[in-house]
Amino acid sequence: MNPYDSSTGAPSNTPLAEEAGQDEQELDLSTLLLSYLSHWPLYLLSLLLCLILGWLFITTSRPKYRVATTILFNDPQDGKGSKYASAMGELDLVSIATGGLNLNVDNEMQLIQSREMLQQTIKESHYFLDFSSRHGLRTQVYWRDLPVWVTMEPFDKLDQVKEPLEYTLTYSSDGMTLTDKATGETKVISQLPATEVTEYGILSLQKGDSLALEHKMPEELTIIIHSPLAMAEQMTHGQVSVERVEKNSNVSSLSILADNRQKGEDFLTKLVEVYNRMRAIDKNAAAQRQYDFINERISLISQELGSVESNLESVKKSQGVTSYEDLGVVVQSSAKLTEEVSRIQTQLKVVDHLISYVRAMGQNEYSLIPASLGVEDASLNSAVNQYNTMVLERNSLVASVSPEHPRLRALEKDLGTTREGLVRVADVTRQGLQIQYEGLKSMKGSLQGKISQAPTFERITTDIERQRTIRSNLYLMLLTKREETSISLAASLESAKLVDPALADSKPSQPKKPIVYLAALILGLLLPTIYLYLRRLTRTSIRTEDDIRRHSTLSILGSVPHMSDDHFGDQTGEIVVKTRDSDVMTEVFRTLRTNLNFVTGNKRPLVLLATSTVPAEGKTFVASNLAVSLSALDERVLIVGLDLRNPRLSRTFKGQHIHDRHDTTHDHTHGMSEILNDPTLDPMDFVMDMPDYPGLSVLPAGKIPPNPSEMLSRPRLDEVIETLRDHFDYIIIDSAPCGPVVDTIILSRIADATMYVTRYRKTDKRDLEYINYLSDAGKLPNVSIVLNDVKVDTKGLKKGYGYGYGYGYGYGYGYSGNKKSSDHRKS
Repeated sequence: MNPYDSSTGAPSNTPLAEEAGQDEQELDLSTLLLSYLSHWPLYLLSLLLCLILGWLFITTSRPKYRVATTILFNDPQDGKGSKYASAMGELDLVSIATGGLNLNVDNEMQLIQSREMLQQTIKESHYFLDFSSRHGLRTQVYWRDLPVWVTMEPFDKLDQVKEPLEYTLTYSSDGMTLTDKATGETKVISQLPATEVTEYGILSLQKGDSLALEHKMPEELTIIIHSPLAMAEQMTHGQVSVERVEKNSNVSSLSILADNRQKGEDFLTKLVEVYNRMRAIDKNAAAQRQYDFINERISLISQELGSVESNLESVKKSQGVTSYEDLGVVVQSSAKLTEEVSRIQTQLKVVDHLISYVRAMGQNEYSLIPASLGVEDASLNSAVNQYNTMVLERNSLVASVSPEHPRLRALEKDLGTTREGLVRVADVTRQGLQIQYEGLKSMKGSLQGKISQAPTFERITTDIERQRTIRSNLYLMLLTKREETSISLAASLESAKLVDPALADSKPSQPKKPIVYLAALILGLLLPTIYLYLRRLTRTSIRTEDDIRRHSTLSILGSVPHMSDDHFGDQTGEIVVKTRDSDVMTEVFRTLRTNLNFVTGNKRPLVLLATSTVPAEGKTFVASNLAVSLSALDERVLIVGLDLRNPRLSRTFKGQHIHDRHDTTHDHTHGMSEILNDPTLDPMDFVMDMPDYPGLSVLPAGKIPPNPSEMLSRPRLDEVIETLRDHFDYIIIDSAPCGPVVDTIILSRIADATMYVTRYRKTDKRDLEYINYLSDAGKLPNVSIVLNDVKVDTKGLKKGYGYGYGYGYGYGYGYSGNKKSSDHRKS
C-alpha cells in the first residue's frame, strides 16, 4: 500500500492518519445514512402506502371486544366447619357429594376451557351463528338486536359441517328473501315464523324480542352457520383464557374476544352454567353409584326377609304359639348371642359383596365403589375412600387431557395398585370377621346343646328368628344409607360461582390502532431500507469510493463527477478544465493533481501511466484534463499517446489550436508509432505545443501499427522516454486498457506511477481484485485509483451548474465495448 493517504494527503503512519482512521467508522455510518436518506421520496411513498394499508386493515377488520367475568371455584372442604356440615353430623354429606376431593384450581381452569365444555356451550348459546352486514368498508355485527332471530336446530348434525353455511337475508318493503349462497336457491318469506329445511338441520326465522323489534332491519343481512366442533377447536387455541386473579387464590378471570359485546357476555354466562351442570354430574357420580347399589341390595334383602317371616308365620300357626315368653335365661342368652352373630354375619356379607364387586371390575374399568355400608373396620373404609378419591380425580383429568398424558397414565397405574391393595385389606378384614364369627359360633354351639332340651318349637323358631333378625338389620341399615345418599344428591354445591357478571369493554381490543399504525410506520421504513440494502448488496458495479475501499487497499486519487452534454456546449473536444476559472470540474482536477503529488512524493520528472481495465472507462479524458490542470502550475507537461491500437488522444484535443514547435512537416497523424519504428527520428520533432494551455505539449500515437505489443517491447521506447524526461516535468502516458491487451503491462517498465481509471456503474467490483493483483505482483508501479463519471447531486457546489458527461470508449480489436466511436467525448 502506498504510504500516503489520498483523502488527507498525509502519510498513513502519522497521527493525522490514525485520527482519520478513528473517525472512519463514524464517517461510513453517516455516509450510509445519507445514502439511504437521499431516497426520501421512496420512503415517503412507502410510508404513505403502508399507512393507507393500515387504515384499510383497521376499517375492514371486524372489531373484537374483550368480554370478561370473575368466577370463584368453590372448595367443598371449606364448608366442613360450617353450620351446614354440623347439622348433617354423621352423614358427612359434603364428602359424599364431592367424593372427598380437594379442589385443584388448575384442573378446574383446564376443564372449563376444554373442547367438550366449549362445544356444548356454543350449541346452547347459539354462538355458532354469525349475523353481519356491510356498511361501506365497515362490517356491522349483530346478535340479539335484530328484529328477526335465526336459529338452527337440532344440534346433532352441526358438528358435521365442513364449510360454514352462508345465507343472505334481503329485506325490502315487500318482505324478505332468503338466499343460499352455496346453491343460489332463494325463498321468499312473507311472514314469521318461517322454516327452511337444510341438510344439517332446520333453519327457523322468528320475531325478535320486544326490544329487538324496535331496531331497523339491515337491507342485506349475511347469516353464517359454523360447525360448533370446529369453533371449539379454534377456541382451545387461546381465544378463551382463564387466569388466576392472584396466586394461590380460587378466584379466576374468564375472558373471551368477541365481535359483539352482547354475544360474548351471553357466551361466558352460558359457559359457567354448563360448567356447573357438568361438574355436578361428575361430583354426584359416586353418590349415584352408591344409590343404585343400595337399591339393588334392598330389593334382594326384602325378598329374603319376606321368605323368613313367612316360614316363622307357618311354624307359629302349626304349633299354636305366638311368643317366646316361656323360654328361660338360656334362650335369652342365646338370643343375645344370636344378635351378635347376626351383626358379624352382616358385616361378612357386606365385605363379601364388596370383594366380589371389586374383583368383578375389569382392569381398565374405573368405577366408584360404594362406601359407608356399615363395615366397622376403619382401614377398609379408608381404603375405599382413597380409591374413590383417585377415581374422581382420574375422571376429572380425562376431560381435559389426552389419554397419553403422563399425569393420567401415572394416576391409572396408581389406581390399579390401590385396587389390589383394597382387595387385600378387604380380605384381611374378612378374616378378622370370620375369626369373630367362628368364636361366636362355638359359644352358640354350647348354648344350642341346652336349647336342644327345649321344645321343638323353640329350636325351630329360634333359628328362623335369627335369620329374620339378620335380614331385618341389614334391610334397615340399607334404607338409612339410601336416605343419606338421596339427601347428598340434593345437597351438591355449585363448582363455580359468578363473582362479577360477564361484561364487555366499551372499546374494541382488536385491532389495536396504535400498534397497527406503528407497524405500518415500521414497515414503511423497513421495506425501502430492505429494498435499497438488497439492491446495494446485489449490485456488482462500483458506485462510490467506499466500494473501492472495501475491495482494495490502494490509494484513491479522487472522483470525477458526471458531466451532462450541456456542459460541453459547442466544444468539439473533451477538455473541461479551465486554467483561469474555478468551476466544479476545474476544482475536481486540481484535487486530483494535488493528491497525485502527495502519492508520488513530488517526484520530478514523473512518468505517469494512465490505464483502465476495459474500454469506455474514460482514462483518456481523465489523463488529458489532468495534464491541462498540471500545466497550470507552470510545469512542463507532456501527454503521450501510447494506445497504439485505438489512439484517441488526437480526437480528445480536436478543435484545440496545436503548434508544431520545430515547424516540421509532421502533423497530428504522426507520432509514437513512427518514432518507435525509426530510431533515427528525434522525439522532440513530433511534440506539439498547445498555445491555449502554456506548458502543455502533446505527442500523438501516430498511425496504428500491425504489431503494437512488439513495438512497445523494443528498447527504443526506453530511449524515447529518457529523452522526454530531460525536457518535461510530467509525462502522462495514455495507454491501452489492461483487460483485453498486454500493452500496458509492457509499458509499466518505463513508468514511475500508475493512474488506474475506474468508472461509475461500469467497472465491476471483481475488477478491483485484478487491480490488486497487478499492484501486488509488481506489474504496475505505484497504483492509484480514480473513480470517473460519478453521478452525484452538486446543487450548492455551484448554483445553476448541472454537470456530468456521457462519454464512452470504443475498441475495434475484438473487445465487446461501446463501438460508437463517432461520439467525440468517448475515451
